[in-house]
Amino acid sequence: MGTLELFELETMELCDDLLQCSEESVYLTAIDGSIPKALSSIAEFEFFHAIESFSFDGVRSDSQWSTAPASENTHDIVEPPTGWGRLLSVNEHFSLKHKELTEASYEIGRQADCQIRLCECDFPSSFYRQISKKQCSLNRMDGGLTYLKDFSSNGTFVNGRKVGRNKSLILSNNAEIGIAGPARSNIIFMYIETAVNRDDHWLPPELHQRFFPVKHLGSGGFAEVKLFIERTMIDGTNKHFAVKKIEKSGIETANPLNEIEILRKLCHPCIVELDCWYETSKYAYIIMEYLPDGNLNQILDKKQPMDEQLCKLVIFQLATAVNYIHQQNITHRDIKPENILTRKVSNLMIVKLADFGLSKILKSTTQLRTNCGTYLYAAPEVINRNAAYTYKVDMWAVGIILYFCLCGEHPVSSTNERMFYEKGEFNTKITAWRQISDLPKNLIETTIVVNPNARIDSSAFLKSDWFVDMDLACKIEYLFGPALTTPGNQFFKDLDCAYFSSLTDIID
Repeated sequence: MGTLELFELETMELCDDLLQCSEESVYLTAIDGSIPKALSSIAEFEFFHAIESFSFDGVRSDSQWSTAPASENTHDIVEPPTGWGRLLSVNEHFSLKHKELTEASYEIGRQADCQIRLCECDFPSSFYRQISKKQCSLNRMDGGLTYLKDFSSNGTFVNGRKVGRNKSLILSNNAEIGIAGPARSNIIFMYIETAVNRDDHWLPPELHQRFFPVKHLGSGGFAEVKLFIERTMIDGTNKHFAVKKIEKSGIETANPLNEIEILRKLCHPCIVELDCWYETSKYAYIIMEYLPDGNLNQILDKKQPMDEQLCKLVIFQLATAVNYIHQQNITHRDIKPENILTRKVSNLMIVKLADFGLSKILKSTTQLRTNCGTYLYAAPEVINRNAAYTYKVDMWAVGIILYFCLCGEHPVSSTNERMFYEKGEFNTKITAWRQISDLPKNLIETTIVVNPNARIDSSAFLKSDWFVDMDLACKIEYLFGPALTTPGNQFFKDLDCAYFSSLTDIID
């Protein structure tokens, strides 16, 4: 078989040629004389093809490659991958062997007990003297994450970037690991993720440099949300982020740029925090804080009434967030349990309002008429396509969520749907309703009101005596700090003085 210019052919064309080689092994060798690499199967070629290119002599090689029959003088036969990763020796000046990674952790260095020992015979003496006894370690975490921790004084470098002593950096596929300097001649290994994460290309390169994909969180319509972590560790931990990827084409009721604009305006402890955003011609990316304990819907799905004190804590936080956005002339329009994110703190819970994709900034000439949101939480005036509506549609949703939390079921069903949307009548005959105290009952009855003019607003909702409670005040102070229970603080700035007095008297 003659010389074949490998990288000028399509993969399938090359595979057809390889199949004609019968029982004979095929080796991948560089025309310029670089170290040959063996290919024992089509699968092995595909593995190498994914690597894209190698580095020799400190220079990334984009040279032509050829296939040649196997010879007895093969430098280093590469077996198909069997572990979670592989370290490839990519510098012809060093005599290192490829290393298959199967264990959870590897120490790399000169020391005899290092799992990957760097021996004097493998390096020029001048370079070997710069290697630490314990240079660095590779660590595999649950979820397919690999990070390098640097222990050296001369430094371990990843893609030319110094990690720093006792600091860690997450490795991406094809990461180049060097010692004692950023020069390409200092590279000793290329790290290969043998089970390449398909999410590697979910983000544009500019964001991928900072974030590493972990798992899918949710999707719907034209958006998908995934969990990412920051590649650089800070104080021994990586910060987690929820990344929302929105396809621009086809969106009618939701404008990703509108959502970004709204999130930039908001700063409240019970509203999900925007970290940054990025836009391409096809997608918008919104990077937000991540709350690890899911959303309120996952709790309500258990169909069990929530303890009234815990419910009070949840609804108070939600109501302060709603009150805050209303004071900013913003209507959410899609408040529902799925959009209320949760984080457990001891036996308490922080909740944050999220997903402002359908939200609207109200101006003096703005009229809300779009039929949007989620049917089970949409106010009657939203469902009625001929009616304009106001920010009070959000309070209808708050009332439904309050009922759901305390009763363990939704107030509307197939048997009462017509009367529910026409007269606001809901089931008060269930046992859970009879066990609720009068104050939250009153809030439900004043929010699930068909006539929006008679429906309570967020400010009046928060003035309920239900929230003037020492237990609630102590929990809020515990979760958010004493500054948040100080009169005049932004968290309480829209509540009346009587409420402040009651709350601070309780805390004192």
